[in-house]
Amino acid sequence: MKQALFLSFLAAFVLAGCESKQAAQETKTTAPETMIVVDAANARSSLDWNGVYRGILPCDDCDGIEIFIELKPNNTYALSRKFLGKMGVAVVEAAPFTWNDAGNTITIEGGTQFFVGENQMWLVDENGERLMAEANVIRKEM
Repeated sequence: MKQALFLSFLAAFVLAGCESKQAAQETKTTAPETMIVVDAANARSSLDWNGVYRGILPCDDCDGIEIFIELKPNNTYALSRKFLGKMGVAVVEAAPFTWNDAGNTITIEGGTQFFVGENQMWLVDENGERLMAEANVIRKEM
């Protein structure tokens, strides 16, 4: 009698445990899986943007503007501009720069903007559009 009572108690306990596991498995298999994927890839986060860039930008009243700009990892820059065909020395400045919200364009002191790409930067116009002409590109020195 004690043995029969014990076996029925044990069977009830095991069945109760199976129902709990089964209910948990049903919850896992019937619950929709939601995965949020955030694509945060932009120039700021995925390119090796820091370094020295060099080029000659167009100039309305000179032969061009020879530009050297070093972008540093701490979001500062050092810039040298020389107006070709004019008397004078290179203009040198150093200051912090800021990234736009999209993480693809920097703004330096005075409001000049550059779109940052793989080993090159393009001058950006007053409307925020990248100037695609070859004359508006400065390239990273390797």
